[in-house]
Amino acid sequence: MERSIMDEKELNLIKNLFNYQRMRILRALQGKEKTIKEIAKDLEEKPSRLYYHINQLEEINLIKVIREEKVNNLTQKIYTANTPDFNDEFNWVGETASRNKDYIFTQLHSHIEAALSAIYNDLENNPSSPHSEASLINASLTRDEWKEVNKKIRDLISERDKENSEKELLHSKYIILTYLEG
Repeated sequence: MERSIMDEKELNLIKNLFNYQRMRILRALQGKEKTIKEIAKDLEEKPSRLYYHINQLEEINLIKVIREEKVNNLTQKIYTANTPDFNDEFNWVGETASRNKDYIFTQLHSHIEAALSAIYNDLENNPSSPHSEASLINASLTRDEWKEVNKKIRDLISERDKENSEKELLHSKYIILTYLEG
């Protein structure tokens, strides 16, 4: 019985992390304190479209209410990310990933399809100024070197994200798939 409760919690967390709108909300709250109205303004959304997502994120403790303020006889909640160093990076390995592999695979497939579509559109419509890039690299590495290279790639991307915190940034998505042949 305990196992199925944990699996349900894990799957719920994974579903939230793959949800586009909820990830936008988490990014908007990273290191900041905001009301739903302020989040909506940042995301160019109506506040009514965010309440459900905010409640879901609060329910699984990815965001939290840090205080409540009275404004014209209404109580406004002020939210922040429960993980201030949240870096929007996911590495799906291990037992949790294995137990939720069907859902994770479906979501990864969706992200890969979006990436392939962007690459195709760039090649067809905008080859001189692309918004996407594809690379295929073959290398001969030991298992330990392979793991180290994967970690270095993730670390490099994460560090660039932190270094550029003062500049206006374009959201970019990296889908890194690596495997050992044979």
